[in-house]
Amino acid sequence: MLKRLAILATTAMLAISVSGQPDKGTAKNENARSARPQNQGKNDNQDSQKAPSVIVQVGSQQPNAAETDEEKDTQRELTIYTLWLAVFTAVLAVVSMAQGYFLFRQAGHLEKHGVELQNLASAAKENADAAKDTAAAAFKQGEHIVASERAWITVNPTDLHPPLYPAWEQGTPFTNPKSLTPPVHHQLGLVMKNAGKTPAQIDEFACRYIRIASMDELPNEPECGKYQSQGGHWVIPDDKYYGTVDLETDNGVLYERHIQELKSRSSLLFVFGILKYRDVYENSRETRFGFHYEFPIPGTVAADGSELVPCFRKAGPKTYNSAT
Repeated sequence: MLKRLAILATTAMLAISVSGQPDKGTAKNENARSARPQNQGKNDNQDSQKAPSVIVQVGSQQPNAAETDEEKDTQRELTIYTLWLAVFTAVLAVVSMAQGYFLFRQAGHLEKHGVELQNLASAAKENADAAKDTAAAAFKQGEHIVASERAWITVNPTDLHPPLYPAWEQGTPFTNPKSLTPPVHHQLGLVMKNAGKTPAQIDEFACRYIRIASMDELPNEPECGKYQSQGGHWVIPDDKYYGTVDLETDNGVLYERHIQELKSRSSLLFVFGILKYRDVYENSRETRFGFHYEFPIPGTVAADGSELVPCFRKAGPKTYNSAT
């Protein structure tokens, strides 16, 4: 703004100074008029040469007082104009220097503010990260509280050491008649227990009890067959809910040759299934289980020296033993 005012003032002074200068064309006309008598005198002299000579004494010409005053006025105005021009030039230089100084200071302030803004942005990011970590910790804590208070349903065989009853098969010799029994349909009992701190509702249950050659025959995902609805049966903490599953092989009957195969580990009995239920928070939960009926290796005994007996143990791929 100051720079613009200085430029406008300088322009106005230049206009005033130019309007105050004398008109050069007028001065030339006046000089021409003063020179006419001289030329006229020359012509008269030439005419006088033709006429008889007359001696005339002419005095020296005095300078014109008006021309002297006009030159002085012109010089004075030029001096004043030059002085004002110098003054306004100096003012313009001062304004430019002041503007440069203020711009320099402004640049310093901007740089300082930029650093401060960068520090504020870094602090805001740190606060955001801290808030995010706090929220994650609170969420985990909430999940931990829910997990500690939720229902947990476990599934296990009701008897880990169920006896097996070999039936006589037509065409086989009676090697040990006392060990042979009438055909028995093998069935395994299962107990579902709420090991959590809040009630649960059992929705569906699917389970299979099979005889296979090895665990390698099992698919990656358990194929438990059709789910049986349990009608949302409530199970309170430490309460139990029971079910059964039939052995699928040969209508649930085991013959002597099957028992020998189990003992030699050329085949095995495997029970697996999936239980679906809901906790009090209306979250859908799932329990998967798998158990292998294992015969001990001949000649092995327990740590206390007692004889080992066949029993069900947890077995199978990870997808067969998990809980959500």
